[in-house]
Amino acid sequence: MEIDPKTSRRLEGKKDGFRGRAVGGRLIAYDCERDPDGACRDAEILDAMLAEGAPTDRVERLLVASAGNLPAVLARTVRLQALFAPRRILEMGRRKKALVKAAARHVNCGYAASVGMSSRRLAELAKTLEAIRDALLGGTAAGVVAAKEAILSYGFPAALFFDEDTAIRCLDAGIDDPRLLRLFPRELFALMMESDRLGRERKAALYGTVKPFDSVDCTLERVACRGVLFGKPAAFGDDIMGLSRPCHPGALPERPDYPMAVNARLQRAYADSDFVRWAYVANKMPGHGLVAASFREFGYRPGSRPGGAAIDGIVRLADDGNPAYFKLMLDVSGLEVATGKSVVALLNAGHARSLAYIVREHFNTMGGCLSPAQLLFHSATLGDWDDACVLATAVETAAPGTAAMAVDPFGNTPLWYALYNGNWDDREGCARYFGRLADLGCDPARTNHLGLSAGDLA
Repeated sequence: MEIDPKTSRRLEGKKDGFRGRAVGGRLIAYDCERDPDGACRDAEILDAMLAEGAPTDRVERLLVASAGNLPAVLARTVRLQALFAPRRILEMGRRKKALVKAAARHVNCGYAASVGMSSRRLAELAKTLEAIRDALLGGTAAGVVAAKEAILSYGFPAALFFDEDTAIRCLDAGIDDPRLLRLFPRELFALMMESDRLGRERKAALYGTVKPFDSVDCTLERVACRGVLFGKPAAFGDDIMGLSRPCHPGALPERPDYPMAVNARLQRAYADSDFVRWAYVANKMPGHGLVAASFREFGYRPGSRPGGAAIDGIVRLADDGNPAYFKLMLDVSGLEVATGKSVVALLNAGHARSLAYIVREHFNTMGGCLSPAQLLFHSATLGDWDDACVLATAVETAAPGTAAMAVDPFGNTPLWYALYNGNWDDREGCARYFGRLADLGCDPARTNHLGLSAGDLA
């Protein structure tokens, strides 16, 4: 069926409007935004100002100039803890403070709370932060204990306003309490993951402590966009839901995760979050073609079921006890495992061994629906480690060298994804899978964009 030119132009425009393009390597612009290039430019300038500790009046002038686009600018700024720091909020004039307060609802809810504090409470918090820094700088055992107590007992999460230096001093002083690390805002977490001052071992420990609490972190960081987003109401239709879906599946869709969509530094730090996985799969971010179906849930939302008469028929014919008979019955029925949905359906139904037989013996019949690398990533998400080993071995047999070369856009191997498989209670099975992939050529020590490897976290 041919599509008329008018409809074709509308569909192409809709698809392009929500496709991201990289700007300067750290930010992402979407054509559906009001002024994405201006927001990226102002965010870069604001970050540079905050990094150098620019006077508040200079920062205020930039905020006023960006007033019509301020939520988009703040979403791309990774030094928000410096912008919303109590001392700086105290220095702002009433009108400038009102401007920041109006945009604060688009960022970390803790920052929004700081803008609404009284001057007296802001001054108290500023003094507390200075006392924490002084105690850490002194380095005495008593000072470290006092700093930890102040961080964890204060009625407001003081760690929200830590600069990179103070956060690293906390880690160097041995204050690696999970309660503290979960208070780190994710902008600060992204800065620390990119910092050259943090050694690989310490970075792996920090990542391993913070990342398992992704949903807790996102509860703290949840972005409540009650105003206008992309020139549209915050509650929008399915066409943009892939772009705006929060990091954790339980968050409400009317609370879109705008910063994660437009800030490449956050994406790199949270490259294994559900949001980034879904967004790549849904063709919403740059580089999506590299990893079209390599994430948890195989690119489909939890609970979805790729159906259709042909796919249901393939699932009914699957026979893990006699995969060769499965292929024979497929031929007799005129069916083929030749689409991504049919692959997903077999895996969701627990027929990994039937699929593995097709991959190993008849990969040419699959019509290139999924690449060998994508199939290998699928194996890391399976609920049965033995089935995962069988599928991984079949992929390597069909396409030798896949295990050694398979990485996602962030440099993560299938072993990295296995770390987030929910079946770690079967430690022996997991060890068998790690060992099998290592035997096939997947290097556990291969580092990703953060300089970390699956072996560092395993």
